[in-house]
Amino acid sequence: MNHAPSPSARTPPGGRVRQLLVATAIVRLPVTVFSVLFVIQGEPFGLTAAGTAILLFSAGSAISGLVAGWLLTRHPHRLVLAVSGVITIGLLLALGLAELGVVAFWAGALLLGIAFPATHISARSTYPVLTHGPKLLRTYSWDVSLVQVSWIVAPALMIVISPLVGVRGIYAILTAIVAIGLAWYLVAFPAAEFAAAMRRGDTTPLPAARAWASVFTEPRIGVYVITVACIMFVSGLVLPVILHAVDVPQLQALAVSIWSVGSTIASVVVNRDGIRRRRLVFGVLIAMTVAVLPVATGSGLLFDVALLALGFAMSPLTGAVFFESSRAFASRLQPIVFGIVTSSQLVAQGVGSTISGAVIDSTGQYLPIAGLFFVVLGVLVALVTVNPWRAFGSTTS
Repeated sequence: MNHAPSPSARTPPGGRVRQLLVATAIVRLPVTVFSVLFVIQGEPFGLTAAGTAILLFSAGSAISGLVAGWLLTRHPHRLVLAVSGVITIGLLLALGLAELGVVAFWAGALLLGIAFPATHISARSTYPVLTHGPKLLRTYSWDVSLVQVSWIVAPALMIVISPLVGVRGIYAILTAIVAIGLAWYLVAFPAAEFAAAMRRGDTTPLPAARAWASVFTEPRIGVYVITVACIMFVSGLVLPVILHAVDVPQLQALAVSIWSVGSTIASVVVNRDGIRRRRLVFGVLIAMTVAVLPVATGSGLLFDVALLALGFAMSPLTGAVFFESSRAFASRLQPIVFGIVTSSQLVAQGVGSTISGAVIDSTGQYLPIAGLFFVVLGVLVALVTVNPWRAFGSTTS
């Protein structure tokens, strides 16, 4: 008996890659909105309560990265994502419609972080099934770019739309976005090709302890975790500075957008013909040099230029980490690897924001933050230059 092929099976691999990229970007768009939304929703409880909700969401997301990564190695991706999607939609409706006390508000933020569909982890471990070589690197570069696009869209969504529809309206919009994006992802997911790729390798499920041990006995995982942690720690340092230095919400959104535009363009352009470590190092050194100018002069215009340069330097490094991670680990371990990398990003950003906010609140000075900024970027330069265990490819690149 003949069966018609599924829609995803009829789509060429390149088309499915694009669908996974766009669907993942849609599903993950609300994540960039929550930090602002929780501040608005938590205002009646005070800014400390709102900040606690953001911290709990970040903690939940970090837990999710680890748990989802492991679950995706044990169960079908579609099943894991569909279950988490149903839970997430229920939580969004509860947070948007119910009259919540502060404890329930915090619990909702934490659970939302834990349950939110990990399409980014699924997609990053699936791209190698559909493409390889230079095309795979371009795919990871676009993955990073589309995440940055959400940082351009999210502030506009909150600043322009929230006064018109209120918190409940924003939650309704976010619920629809998650439902549409996740449905698209589940339809586009190349289940047949993924299963075939797993059959070609060693697909015996590993016990949890052995799976995690297999990842951590590979020394390059430490390089990748430190690299993305440094990148997101710097992001965490900078965000409170933007909010403190710029009083007008529209200008805050513009500053974040300038930063994101640099990241969006650079991720695709810098790695267009392969990973070139000299190019990555040069980008970070330029960002460090340009960042000296607003620190020295206090110029708002130069601050925007520094943000653009910083975005241009950071995102190609993230794309390089994703690409090299996909080559360093077996297919069955990649969801765990990308889960670890994602959790490291979230924790590092949260720590950076906490330190930066505490310094600004206690001293009102940016100089200690600038010192940390340059130290961490120096660590990044050293990592890429030394290239331990050839984590970033050939030592001659």
